[in-house]
Amino acid sequence: MQVTFVRVQPSGGIWGVTLNGDEAAPLSKFTRLDDAVDYARSLAAENARSILECQNRNGRLEVREEFYSDESGDLNIRSIL
Repeated sequence: MQVTFVRVQPSGGIWGVTLNGDEAAPLSKFTRLDDAVDYARSLAAENARSILECQNRNGRLEVREEFYSDESGDLNIRSIL
């Protein structure tokens, strides 16, 4: 099963949300980190298997979460940082 990667990265005072490593073309941009993470989590939840990563302004990984569905179809989220 393919894993989707959703990333939140700082860029020039804004937060860009990218899908599957396409840093050149953010899907959306936010001025607040919380808004970017909320949007990224909604994208991650739409997929059966995904990883959400969020970097701070210094490039350090702040959030790393795995989203996956179990046999009953329930969405599970696990922090892996």
